[in-house]
Amino acid sequence: MESKNGGYTAKLQGAIKVGDADRLSSEFSPFESLARLAGNLVLSLDSGEGGDFDEGLRIAELARVIGVSTRVDNNAQCISACAFAFLGGTRELGGESPRPSRYLVPGANLCFHAPALSHSEGTFDQGVAAVARLFDKLGPMAPRDFLVELLSYDRDHCRPIETIEDILRIGIDLDQYALPAKNIPELFVFAVLNTFGRNKNLHIEGLPFTCSGDDCDPEEDLFVSEPIVIGGEHQAAKKLPFIKKLSDSFKENLRVETGDSRLFMITPMAHGIESVKVALAYHAGDTRGHLLATVFFDVSKERVYVVEGLVDEFREDFGVPVFRNRHYVVPAWYMYPSETNLRALQLAPVLPDSK
Repeated sequence: MESKNGGYTAKLQGAIKVGDADRLSSEFSPFESLARLAGNLVLSLDSGEGGDFDEGLRIAELARVIGVSTRVDNNAQCISACAFAFLGGTRELGGESPRPSRYLVPGANLCFHAPALSHSEGTFDQGVAAVARLFDKLGPMAPRDFLVELLSYDRDHCRPIETIEDILRIGIDLDQYALPAKNIPELFVFAVLNTFGRNKNLHIEGLPFTCSGDDCDPEEDLFVSEPIVIGGEHQAAKKLPFIKKLSDSFKENLRVETGDSRLFMITPMAHGIESVKVALAYHAGDTRGHLLATVFFDVSKERVYVVEGLVDEFREDFGVPVFRNRHYVVPAWYMYPSETNLRALQLAPVLPDSK
């Protein structure tokens, strides 16, 4: 067990074997009560070999019951039984209801496949029983359609988790990633699309995005992020192939329709906060509609506030933003396009410890 910043992290490396869940339970036990108040028990996973399927499920259940977050670090692998254990990541914080708490670091490899059976006899019955256990133990922790999908993958062809869309769908968070660039209004649009897609099941496709750059190739699943911001300071970043931008005519038409000339324009506010008003026209079947939202990006807290409707005010009470309209608080990675490959994101530079 490793202690860092008031938290406690256990590491599980190599093939998952019978008895690992009991060992982890013993490691976490001395810290369980204290950590529940702060929500800072973490299980770091690194297992490219996978291992025992049922033990992976037991580890997932242990993490859910105790309140342990799971994480796969840069260059670490979590495949097969390890991936099932990862799904158990849960956080409790000072009496709040438990919630999923699973983290990937850019460069991590997380991959799922159906339970693999090692016995030649009774394969069908064993397979049915294994699938039943999978849905019983992980049903509350992952979307049912995703669990059904992964059953079509075997251990030689696993289902990788590799895009922003993937982690939004399953309920996974990112850690140690470089913040999006400043001064690109489209990033605020992506925050709206990702937030409403996840929280309101509203998926808007076919927006008139164009790309720009010396090597403009819309088939690439990359997005330019330069410069990046770390700890409030601009840092140099690797330049990726292209930027997706909404067409100027689309934006201008919406400004006329809504009567708001400030749509899609970045407005600097106090305390380093930036805001953008977003309006998107869409069709749902035969019905044409508009999505209206205002996005506030708090760089210092690495948080994004997506507010329903077009609003001008950003007010805080005791440091907590207060909005009259319904709003969502999401992490900054929601500002990346859904098709962004996680391996294209850059790691946040390690800042020197303050003394």
